[in-house]
Amino acid sequence: MIKTLDSGSHQVIYYVNRIKKKKTFKSLKVARDFEAKMRIDKERELVYGRDNKVLIKDLIDDFLTLKKKKASSVDRDKLSLRHIEDYLNDKGVLSVNNLSKDLLRRYEVTRRDKVKQRTINLETGALIAVLNFALRNDRIASNPLAFYEKPKTTPKFKRYLTEQEIELIYHQLPDQISKDIFYTLITLGLRSSELCHLKYSDYKDGVLHLAQKEIDDEEWSPKWHMERFVHVRHGYISDSRIERILSTTTNGADNYVFLNKLRVRFDRNHLYRKFKRLFLEMKGLKNPNELNLHTCRHTHITYAVARGINIRTIMENVGINDYKTFMRYSKAVVGLRENLIDKNCFFWQRLFSDNP
Repeated sequence: MIKTLDSGSHQVIYYVNRIKKKKTFKSLKVARDFEAKMRIDKERELVYGRDNKVLIKDLIDDFLTLKKKKASSVDRDKLSLRHIEDYLNDKGVLSVNNLSKDLLRRYEVTRRDKVKQRTINLETGALIAVLNFALRNDRIASNPLAFYEKPKTTPKFKRYLTEQEIELIYHQLPDQISKDIFYTLITLGLRSSELCHLKYSDYKDGVLHLAQKEIDDEEWSPKWHMERFVHVRHGYISDSRIERILSTTTNGADNYVFLNKLRVRFDRNHLYRKFKRLFLEMKGLKNPNELNLHTCRHTHITYAVARGINIRTIMENVGINDYKTFMRYSKAVVGLRENLIDKNCFFWQRLFSDNP
């Protein structure tokens, strides 16, 4: 009851005093915690006022600036926040005090004609994350979108490539660098950002080490800052061709493994769009608009599960720390295990004609 009241009212102070009179350990702890909350709220009101008159644009800029140094999902959040910020500007909502849950619901209604509910949830979630970030750093007094319930969506089906599709894609890719990229993603199950930041120095003695590194005076790290080791020579991958791709060349150990025609590192978004376009132009693929670069990762995990590899081993190898996320792949495995011709090796190791 106390938590629902205004922390500065006389009614709250009265209830706190009543709790103190009980003199039990639990009641004294509740009273002490709430008094601390009252002091924090009063300090925030003195600095920022009770109206949260802080510009949303300033909070978004600070949030993206900080996240750029710590997370690889900053591009996705930047795009999500751009859409929702344009809507708020059109409605004349510039400061936090004008935000409301009803306004966010109206935004969802206007966006449903253009995008899926999953995308809308990403956009509203990004704005809520900005406000939570501002609240943690004492930029605002309270979060007006706290406890906002996003509409539930069904788990997205993890599309994977069949044997025939892998063979078709590989032989229709235009150049050798594209084939090596496709082969590496399929075999190792890397994310596209991890592949673009891959260096020859990351591979040593049959083990690929993915960790935080400094790129162009900025820090880059794998998703969730998860440092991990991918066993290429031993374990369930054991692929000699990948070892040759990752081996040091005359370019030097500190150079990137995959370079474009200008001899610079691939940009993740550019690489994503390039392969999306290639998939759409290819013949013989079923629903090519559903395919993207991340489908290679889904394919790797799906067939690893189908082979009966230990779940914990796969999760550590591909960098997944949530069992709920991982178990989505198990739905695609139904009926797939019986179709595996050779269970002792991944089927793509015999599909590529130029793979020795």
